[in-house]
Amino acid sequence: AIPADPYNLLTTSHKRIIVHGEAVSFVFDTIADQEAGVPFEITITAHDAEGIVDASYTGKANLTDLTGTISPTTTGNFTQGVWTGEVTITKAYTDNTITASHGGITGPSNDFDVDYTLTMAVNGIGTTTPAVGSHNYAAGTVVPITATPDNEWQFVNWTTANMSEIANATEASTTVTVDEHKTVTAKFALLPGWYCKPGNWTDYALSGMPDFDQKQDNWTDNGTETGNWTYCGPVAVANSLWWFDSKNEPSPVPPPTINDHYGLVTNFSNPWDDHCAQNVMPLVNNLASLMNTSSSGTNVMDMQQGIRDYLNNTGYAANYNETTMLWPDFNLFIEPKVERCEDVVLLLGFYQNYTGYYEHVGGHYVTVAGVNSNTSQLGISDPYFDSVGNATPGVHNDTQYVSHDIYNVTQIIPGPGGPPCWALPDYAVGKNITNFIGQNGGPSLPPGAYNQAFPVVTIIDYAVVVSPITATLEGNVSFNGRGTNNAKWIESFVVKSFEHGNLSHVLWTTNATTNNTGVFTITGLTPGTYDVGIKNWTCLSEKVTNVTLSAGVTTVVDFGYTREGDSNNDDWITGADRSILYTDWGKTVPPGTWHADFNRDGWLTGADRSFMYTCWGQHGDLVG
Repeated sequence: AIPADPYNLLTTSHKRIIVHGEAVSFVFDTIADQEAGVPFEITITAHDAEGIVDASYTGKANLTDLTGTISPTTTGNFTQGVWTGEVTITKAYTDNTITASHGGITGPSNDFDVDYTLTMAVNGIGTTTPAVGSHNYAAGTVVPITATPDNEWQFVNWTTANMSEIANATEASTTVTVDEHKTVTAKFALLPGWYCKPGNWTDYALSGMPDFDQKQDNWTDNGTETGNWTYCGPVAVANSLWWFDSKNEPSPVPPPTINDHYGLVTNFSNPWDDHCAQNVMPLVNNLASLMNTSSSGTNVMDMQQGIRDYLNNTGYAANYNETTMLWPDFNLFIEPKVERCEDVVLLLGFYQNYTGYYEHVGGHYVTVAGVNSNTSQLGISDPYFDSVGNATPGVHNDTQYVSHDIYNVTQIIPGPGGPPCWALPDYAVGKNITNFIGQNGGPSLPPGAYNQAFPVVTIIDYAVVVSPITATLEGNVSFNGRGTNNAKWIESFVVKSFEHGNLSHVLWTTNATTNNTGVFTITGLTPGTYDVGIKNWTCLSEKVTNVTLSAGVTTVVDFGYTREGDSNNDDWITGADRSILYTDWGKTVPPGTWHADFNRDGWLTGADRSFMYTCWGQHGDLVG
């Protein structure tokens, strides 16, 4: 009931009579800045004239915003005077406001920005500013962007969906206009002569060989930061194992999502992904324990045994070999090992000649990140020294950040130990190597006393190599109408492997050619269980599932007889293929151009038509 009005303040001309407790306004919880096109949650409360929640309000509210793109435009019913739900605004706007209204009840939100997302990416090895990842900007913002290649790389160009929005796509430093969600990619290419350990492993080695830092977690000879850092050995090996684990992850998902289907590196029972930055320390500590790393660093023989123990402990001893080589040759050993996708850790020896012969005064481990055979150079991940990039300890635990330092390599005859050896003549120039005095020795490296008055020569004393024991696939293919054991059985196929049961996830693609008995061989494959498919121009694709490739073993896979008739190579046999056959009906076909000569007899005849009609209407196994 309406209360008495002794002062006659209310008249019949009023459109709405305000009653105590009845909603008169909508009030929003504070809305933070948002991203265009991304749903976000808002909360609206119905208030009465005294600012108290009207718990009896169960109606809805209409929603509008300054962009005119908010969705939905009507809330659901309020519960006890409150509604919480998701809305989406698809257009960027500075100082946007949402207004809720219903009849005479209304209320605005606070001002907030709706931004577009600029996603920075790289193709190759290098960094960008802004950094790789997503960044929000107001509509129309002109953002300066810079690409910085890693040492062995060069900048090529920028790419995005609308190239006109990049001021100069061939300049490493330029600008991009953010007027929609966009991804901008910096493309880098290797400098001439360089081979670098591949990167862009999604899970997770984005920049090639990792470059972890030994100057963290008090890895010193006295357990405090005042001591000499002694963990370069386990850190250098951790780089290598992490790279192999990232390369071979069959179902890559980047951290922090916990995703581990290849157990060379694990999370050591911690509540994070094996490739999270915080997993570097447990990995290094585990290796240090196995390698007997101490106040004097790591003896190279202990490193060798520690790697073997690690492979045994993780169950991968059958998948990898370890080899240790004294005074390895750069051209004949180091370079080919790296280029064959084997990982190489080097023990650099520090020598001084102040007694008429060389004294070995200390050593330091590094991981090879790349080689240049044209210029005799090494790119290395150095656990202690960094010549480029952010050298703050711990930053490189996120493997998108690396400093691959480049050094010239030259041969010394005779070497400090007698035989020829290879040196990094510029390595110790301008560096204080006293941290490594008396550290990291091995056989044939008798320790000598350090004399700071004399120059230091840096020699490659040892190479410690971890090599995958690869698998071999032997494929057998048979052909109808071509006789046996002759040149008609020599065919080129595209061979693909897939994650088992998932044709959308191609793990590798290569070309293989059968011999005159229909056999092809592919070597150097990563052990595992796959689905494998083959396809050539005139036949439909064939697939064999659950193919297990084992380390050091040749697995034979029979793909059966080909289904011929695919003249246009679209993996279907239809009228389009018949048209190609009939276009040159009765003609001879030169070798290598037999798109409709299914029996390879050099003629387009009824025999070819019979092959086509036998498989009419069929499609290949690899058709999704």
